[in-house]
Amino acid sequence: MLATTGKDGNEGFFPVAFAVVDAENKDNWCWFLEHLCGVLGSERVISFISDRHCGIVEGIARFFPNCFHGFCLEHLKRNLRDKLSCGNTNLVRETIVSKFSKCAYALTKVSFHFKLNELKSEGGDIVSVFLRSLPYENGSDAHFAGKRYGEIQ
Repeated sequence: MLATTGKDGNEGFFPVAFAVVDAENKDNWCWFLEHLCGVLGSERVISFISDRHCGIVEGIARFFPNCFHGFCLEHLKRNLRDKLSCGNTNLVRETIVSKFSKCAYALTKVSFHFKLNELKSEGGDIVSVFLRSLPYENGSDAHFAGKRYGEIQ
């Protein structure tokens, strides 16, 4: 099932649209987002937060070109933990993930880059490779141009 939710003024979520499909894949996400665009229209500026599935990334760029797309911090932290699982103790892994979270929550670009340098120096090549696939504007408060309405996770 593919789904999208909205956030109301009381910090609650409500369903916007859903679809039952045979698989979560790029084609189905693009189909879903194309139809969502038909309902919502493309002139409205929306902030999307997702798990960065390739179909979501492509579909938002194609059907909502004037909107903003941030990546869910919880999903990013899980991805980073997975990358660090070989050869690192749990303490080292959690320390690096904590530094990653501090980068994501940094409010200014100067603070972000300071924390990013700390993260890269402690995380080494594994973290540097992980960060190459993560555009700053999708994974950090300081660089996100849209409104997250308190949602980074």
